[in-house]
Amino acid sequence: MELKDIYTLVSKLDSFNIYDLLDQHSIIVIYCKMKYASLIIPEKTTIFIQPDLDKKFEQYLLWHELGHYLLHCSLPRNKPCYRYE
Repeated sequence: MELKDIYTLVSKLDSFNIYDLLDQHSIIVIYCKMKYASLIIPEKTTIFIQPDLDKKFEQYLLWHELGHYLLHCSLPRNKPCYRYE
């Protein structure tokens, strides 16, 4: 993906509030004590995140995971896309 493609994606966003964007894409955030991870399965997309993170760092991680979803996994939902950190 080239930089112009990223600008195109960003220009199509309805909001810059990460929680609104996750909701628009039906991405669920679950807060639990574990290392950061995201798991994307055909039926739903879920991001698992630690509950005690600094708010700005939490938002950074959520933007990061949303970026992965938009760039790599927002395909027809016939194949799972898994990623662990």
